[in-house]
Amino acid sequence: MVASNGTIVLEYLRALVWPIVALLAVVVFRHKLGTALDRIRELLLPGGTSVKLDPVQQQQQATTGATPEGLPEAATAASGGAETHANDTQMLTEQVNTLNWQLYYERIFSFIFGSQLDALRTLAAAPSGLQRQVLEPTFEEAKKSRGLAPVWTFEQWIGYLTSYVLVEIGVDGSYRITSNGQGLLKYIGDMGYAAAQRPY
Repeated sequence: MVASNGTIVLEYLRALVWPIVALLAVVVFRHKLGTALDRIRELLLPGGTSVKLDPVQQQQQATTGATPEGLPEAATAASGGAETHANDTQMLTEQVNTLNWQLYYERIFSFIFGSQLDALRTLAAAPSGLQRQVLEPTFEEAKKSRGLAPVWTFEQWIGYLTSYVLVEIGVDGSYRITSNGQGLLKYIGDMGYAAAQRPY
């Protein structure tokens, strides 16, 4: 049965009704939402990360302290507010940066093979780098006993690590772990993840 144009349009409207209603609610109540957001004291984010916000305490810290001589009290409070704003901005920037790295590492961990994690650990123990023939046994073992498809090549296997800049290839052809790779290993350790959780 072929759907008519009217039926197709009606289905599109049904699918778009809730996003449009949500957008209109945000536009209509934006001022009330803004004041409600000002009252938020703590945000709990996925992964157990929390961001504490206490504007009252921040305001008190900005306005307490000695007034430098020669400046009116109002000017000091304004400059303190600017410093607090700069501190808040820096703190939030650092937290966003941390969350971005966590998301980056989670994405990598969700697709990485256990044998690739083993290779990263091997490279972490050899800061000057390792030649391909040292890493190939880990790759071959993954094909032999971990179920990695035989059609995989070493270049494809190591390519995942180089594409995410976890490993770099030196001019001498040696493989070296990067700071991203070391960061991933640290993150996995901090989160209590194990290579055994990953296939292949």
